[in-house]
Amino acid sequence: METTQALLEGQWLAYDTAARGCGSTGAQWLVSRIGPGSDPGSRTRLLAAVEERWSGFGWSAVRSAIGGDAPSDRLRYPSVGSTKDGFFVELTTNAHATTITVQTPCATGDVAALNAEAYAERHTTTPPDVPGATDGATP
Repeated sequence: METTQALLEGQWLAYDTAARGCGSTGAQWLVSRIGPGSDPGSRTRLLAAVEERWSGFGWSAVRSAIGGDAPSDRLRYPSVGSTKDGFFVELTTNAHATTITVQTPCATGDVAALNAEAYAERHTTTPPDVPGATDGATP
């Protein structure tokens, strides 16, 4: 996540889910970041840099265009669905925002215990994840 974010300068907002069950005794999360938009010229360079970075992880991303009021470009690995262990990563960028979403692989874990820790909630409402927030912000 961080290595992809570093390719596009600016502030990012964390938007992560609570743990959810997968398999018979597993847990996984959706981890998302919302960052700055991109203009068409920089978008081409950004997508090429992300594709190169992801290929270093062994991910062969598929690029697609999204039409509509805010035309966007998307990179996704795998192209649809998820890998056998539940993983996928997707980056979508347009003039208004860039989003990166990762679904973690399914791993052994107690969903209720993980959610009792409220990790996602604590880390999406406190600095440095909220642009403009200060260390004195309350969760």
